[in-house]
Amino acid sequence: MAQAAVTDLVNAGAEMLMSFGYAGGLEPGYGAGTLLLPKKVISADGKYHMTDPCAHGALAQILSQGQSNAVFSDGAIFGSDDPVLTAARKQDLYRRTGAVAVDMESHIMAQAANEAGLPFFVLRAISDPPGLEMPPQAMSVIKENGRIDIPALSWHLATHPWQLGVFIKMGGGAGAAAKALSQGLTAASSFFAAQSL
Repeated sequence: MAQAAVTDLVNAGAEMLMSFGYAGGLEPGYGAGTLLLPKKVISADGKYHMTDPCAHGALAQILSQGQSNAVFSDGAIFGSDDPVLTAARKQDLYRRTGAVAVDMESHIMAQAANEAGLPFFVLRAISDPPGLEMPPQAMSVIKENGRIDIPALSWHLATHPWQLGVFIKMGGGAGAAAKALSQGLTAASSFFAAQSL
């Protein structure tokens, strides 16, 4: 889905690409709601994709001027082709790559941007901190648009009631991430407005 969306944007004549949404935390101490403005994206094959320095610098300046109360990091983000749900896997990725967070889309967008010769940047917010253990079924209750499938969640909790606490933590993390991401997107809007002048 992510690859098709990026291809559509490139074909439509996009001049810059942005990957935004949620991410899983890898670096200890970065909790839910930490805003990520990485300088580079690391693919599973070890390749580095550098984000646009102009966009990165402008957004970092806006965020550091107090126009957002979100804590933000410019550390690298790792692109995974499959969900990273366990604390042990997050620790291993952090140790091997040094990335502060992981998502499943930014590396796809970065690769497409490089192939098309387009600048890109990434704006992500941590929704699940490094120590949160999520059950494998967690991904089955999340729709492709990122929203929760309420019937699927209800059925899952009816048959796995002991996992209620984890899903509550996940919901709280998603709420914190949404707030931080909103502030980041406001900063991005300011950047794009300045570019159009």
